[in-house]
Order: sequence, then C-alpha cells, then structure tokens
Amino acid sequence: MMKLFSFFRKLLLVTGVVFAALFLFRCANVMAPTGGPKDITPPKVVKSLPANHSTNFKGDKFSITFDEFIKLDKISQQLLVSPPMAEIPDFRLKGKTL
Repeated sequence: MMKLFSFFRKLLLVTGVVFAALFLFRCANVMAPTGGPKDITPPKVVKSLPANHSTNFKGDKFSITFDEFIKLDKISQQLLVSPPMAEIPDFRLKGKTL
C-alpha cells in the first residue's frame, strides 16, 4: 500500500512538472516590439538664438531648440542656412538643442 502511494505521488509530481514546463514555455510569443505608431510630424522649433527672422547677426554661434529629440543625419541636406555661409558650420547636438 505504501509503495502504491509513493508511486502515485511521484507520478503526480512528474505530471505537475511537465505541465508547468509546458505552460511556462508557451506563455509568451517571441516577436519584435511594434514601436507604436509612426511619428510623421516634424519637430517644431521652440527657441532660437538669434531670434528667427533677425537681421545683421554678427556672432559666431547660433542655436535652435526643438520640442523633441532630433538626429544629426544628413544635416547639410535637411537644414537651410540663408544666406549661404562661407564656411560650413560645425553642428553639435546637446539634448534637444542644435
């Protein structure tokens, strides 16, 4: 009687472990995160030094602060400085400020 009880106890334990292992391995689907909806709105200028549309600027530095983080990817094609400068400016990014 004791051996039969021990056999059923081991059988129940093994069955429980097998079901637990199957449950744990099937609880999540492996897939890449969606990342949410595509951001199609361009960043907006929050502040610029000197102010936008200012004239007779004599300084050697200017900054543009945006409402979101930006990337310095092909900046010479995406940023228009008018009138054209004799030297290409050195662009640096700090937080949301270019």
